[in-house]
Amino acid sequence: MSETLKRHPLVTDVRDLFLKGRTSDAGFLKPSKRLLPDLVVSEKNLDTALDVANQLFQHLELAGHRVVLAPTDRYYTRCEVDEREVPRQGYHHANLWSPQRPTFVYVGTVAIGLTLFETTEEIEVQYVNGKYIPVADLPVEKRRRYSAIHSWTTKRDYATGRFCLQAFSPYGLASWKKQWRESGDKKLTNQFAKIVTELTAAAGEIAQLVEEGERQAEIRRRQWEEERRQREEKEERARRVRAREEARKELLQAIDAWGEVRRIQAFLNEAKATAESLKPEERDRARARITLARELIGEHDALGALLLWRSPDERHP
Repeated sequence: MSETLKRHPLVTDVRDLFLKGRTSDAGFLKPSKRLLPDLVVSEKNLDTALDVANQLFQHLELAGHRVVLAPTDRYYTRCEVDEREVPRQGYHHANLWSPQRPTFVYVGTVAIGLTLFETTEEIEVQYVNGKYIPVADLPVEKRRRYSAIHSWTTKRDYATGRFCLQAFSPYGLASWKKQWRESGDKKLTNQFAKIVTELTAAAGEIAQLVEEGERQAEIRRRQWEEERRQREEKEERARRVRAREEARKELLQAIDAWGEVRRIQAFLNEAKATAESLKPEERDRARARITLARELIGEHDALGALLLWRSPDERHP
């Protein structure tokens, strides 16, 4: 590629922004600003990473593929990064920086996510004054001196200076990922032609995966809608059954109450008829008690109770 090419806009004037922030235990930069190109790199190799990214983006754009930060028109996913050259079993949390928006290359209308990250390898480190220092970086005399004090050695993952380009589908319905790694003399910059060709071809595959993902999502949506409809119909039937049972129960209660009042009234009427044959003093006393009893029991309006009763449809229209 010609040396006269301008620097790509995504990597122009961003070096200082990458340096403003913190550094992870493995040596990776964690910029406080997150609206930056998707580079996961150590401070020592930041300039190299920016140069590699610049060349990659230029190659892609010369091939007619636009490289930009992801737009905000919809939700896009970013593929997680496992920076280890030799992944090991068990839990791994590298506490790496991630951008606010992924970096995309558009092949036609298909977006492909790009992450350029520095790999790590497990090396022996020594704990010295609150820090882990690679044993290889310590002079022999210091290793001996530190071993005599409160210090110990262990193994941890540290940045290697070798890079990996990870391309991925940013569409949630389409799972796709591919990596190109450096090893020995095999640099990423020597693989750009191959990378551009393979990314161009991948766009069609990702488009098909998105189409199939949308088709499967539509099938799941219809299944969910049908399950929801059946569930609502079942709940509706259950509500109607409950309404019918409640209406019947209250109607029977009203009828029972009416029957009870009629029974009491018959009792009081019989008592009143009997009281008429008593002597005047006893008759007056009996009449007074019958009056008190009627006031206590009250009158029962059968039609009024029926009009107040709610039918099943009135309970659940």
